[in-house]
Amino acid sequence: MQCCANCFFSETLKGHINEEGSQGDCDFCSSENVKCVTVSDLYQYFEPIFAMYREIRYGIDFIKGDDPSKHGELLPQLIIDDWPDIFTDDFKYPQVFRMNFGFDKQFQSGWETSLEAIYTKTLNNVNYTNINSNPTVDFNWTGSPDDRPVFDRNSIDPTYSAIYVGSNTSEGSGYNFTASAEKTWTNGLNFFMAITYGDSESLNEPVLNAISLPWYCNGSSVH
Repeated sequence: MQCCANCFFSETLKGHINEEGSQGDCDFCSSENVKCVTVSDLYQYFEPIFAMYREIRYGIDFIKGDDPSKHGELLPQLIIDDWPDIFTDDFKYPQVFRMNFGFDKQFQSGWETSLEAIYTKTLNNVNYTNINSNPTVDFNWTGSPDDRPVFDRNSIDPTYSAIYVGSNTSEGSGYNFTASAEKTWTNGLNFFMAITYGDSESLNEPVLNAISLPWYCNGSSVH
C-alpha cells in the first residue's frame, strides 16, 4: 500500500515522501497523482517506537470487564519518559566560514585572464554518533591504505537497536580555484581555456533527512 505526504503532519516525513516518492494515488487519503511511497519505506522512522510497544493480550494481561489501559504503560507516556536524548546540550545549527577572491586582467595584446578562488571552513557541522554501537573491533581491513578497523554489529544495550546522538564538529574544509585565459581576434576567431581544481574534506555530512542514514552511509563508520 502507498501513502503520500498529505497523510502526515511531520515535515520530516513529508520531505522524505516528496523527495523519494513516485507519482501515484494514495491508498489512505485517496489523493490522486501525488508523490507516494510504500508504507514499508517509512519503517526507519517508526522503528524506535515499535521497539517500545507490545500489544497487551486478552486473558494474559487483562480479563473480560477489566480496563486494558490500566495494565502496563501507555505508549505516549513511554515515549515521553524513555525516549533517549538525541542532541547534546550545547548543540548548534551548522555554520561555515566562506570567503572568495576574484581577479581579472586585460592586456594590450587583447588577451584577458581571470583568477577566481573560494575557501570554506566548517565552524559547526552536525556529527552523528551511535552511542549504542559496541566498540569491539571485529577485524581490520587488510590491504587498504589506512587499515581501518571494522566493528561488530552488536548493540551495547539490546533494548535499542541504535541510539544516535547529534553533536557538533569543526572538522572539515574545502577550496576551489579557476584560472582562465581568452582572446578574440579581428577575423572572428575566439580562444578560451580554463582550468578548475578543488578539494574538500568533512567528518560527517547531514545530507539525508533521517539521523540513522548519515551514520550508515558514512564510509568511515561502517560496522
